[in-house]
Amino acid sequence: MMQNKVPETLMKTLLFLAMASLLLGQSAWNTGDLSFTYQSFPTPAQTLDLSGDLISDEVPHEGVGGFELALGDTNLVTLVAYDLYVNESDTLADIFVIFMSDTLALEEGEYAVNPSPDALKMFVWLSEVDPESLAGLLDASFTLDSLAAFNPYISVSGDFEILAISPFHFEMNFTGVMVNTSLQLLTISDGSFNLWNTLPVSAYTQGSVDYTTGSESGTIDGALNPLTDSEGAGAVLTQTGDTLTYNFISYQQLPQNFFNVYGMILIGEESHFPLDGSESLFNISLTDNALPRAVPYMLLDVSLDEILLLLESGDIPDPDEFSQLYLPIGLGSATFAYTSEGNAQLEMDNVPMSNSIGDVTSLSTDWLLTNSLTTSIRDETAFHPMQTNLLGDAYPNPFNSSTMIPIQLTAGDIIGARLYNLRGQEVHKMEFGFLGPGQQQLFIDLGGSNLGGGLYYYALFSQQDQLGSGSFVYLK
Repeated sequence: MMQNKVPETLMKTLLFLAMASLLLGQSAWNTGDLSFTYQSFPTPAQTLDLSGDLISDEVPHEGVGGFELALGDTNLVTLVAYDLYVNESDTLADIFVIFMSDTLALEEGEYAVNPSPDALKMFVWLSEVDPESLAGLLDASFTLDSLAAFNPYISVSGDFEILAISPFHFEMNFTGVMVNTSLQLLTISDGSFNLWNTLPVSAYTQGSVDYTTGSESGTIDGALNPLTDSEGAGAVLTQTGDTLTYNFISYQQLPQNFFNVYGMILIGEESHFPLDGSESLFNISLTDNALPRAVPYMLLDVSLDEILLLLESGDIPDPDEFSQLYLPIGLGSATFAYTSEGNAQLEMDNVPMSNSIGDVTSLSTDWLLTNSLTTSIRDETAFHPMQTNLLGDAYPNPFNSSTMIPIQLTAGDIIGARLYNLRGQEVHKMEFGFLGPGQQQLFIDLGGSNLGGGLYYYALFSQQDQLGSGSFVYLK
């Protein structure tokens, strides 16, 4: 079969969401199965079965997976399954997506299809679409107008039952009724998502590292989130049988959006990471696989995509993938220990390093990492209101052009609102001017905006305070 070019935007979006979940200490399930039976009367019932890794560079390909994110007081789970295939000279996709959001943490139990923004539960099915539409659908930058030509089916009723939810496994059953833009009904029965995570999990979400390479020294401090922060440090963990692999990684942004990266791979069993505070010695070697083992590395002038690939693998970087990679050329040791507060300390002194073209330097690092979760994506105030002055949800919701948000003001003030997509990016800002004390209705009119239809989060603010936040679905 003819092989087409992989849709790059789609794969970058999937990788972005998986890494966002990982870096914020939440779950990403990168492989799994989807199955359901569907029927549009009088057509006989049919069954759809999809399975495979969510992120792939192959066409044709089936992918199934999901992401969990907590954006302040909104908890979001997105499940996705797609079938990429070649039709003549075009790459097309059939796409099934479930959105679930709630102000409470999503956990095992039963839920109903719900259009309410503070408890949104819905599923969408598209057939024979440009696969880049999936990227837009996942980050809420899609427009329903642009998808209307594909007659998307959207749930109007139904039920979900989450059977298992953990960083490593997600399982759900679902049923429902869907309708498309031609008002054709489709019944869904015996639906199930069964997902697993084979990606690294977040072990330490922030910290600091003092480094010296050659004659250059510096300190990197902050949360491990290169998606939003210019520098940071942390660690991710993978486990194979009894073997634990920690990737200690720090990064520092340079001009032109490139980064320097200083890292350390620690490989050992549970006993090599003693919880009593005693030190554990890891031998540094590229060739000796005896445990416990450490492999320091250094990457110069790499892109954000390369950092995400490094986090996705969680393993020793491959010189064939990173041209500016420095690895150890001599022996040495690294010392690991837990502090009484449960933080991780890691020290390595003056280890000779070399890259593929023979440049030689030395590297020393001194790490202190914690597992305190970062609380922001881009603008912390966007999703962490200091107090709630909302009297109810936006109504109507979903809406075509305008909606109303009821609020309560204890004193008169100048009021505004910001809108964010699912990536936490600010996409629109509104000013309502001075409003007096008491109950007020904020009139949201997006008819003249450049926004596409989709799910958006809003944050209301005054000159003095953050007033509250919520979400709505805009049907452009």
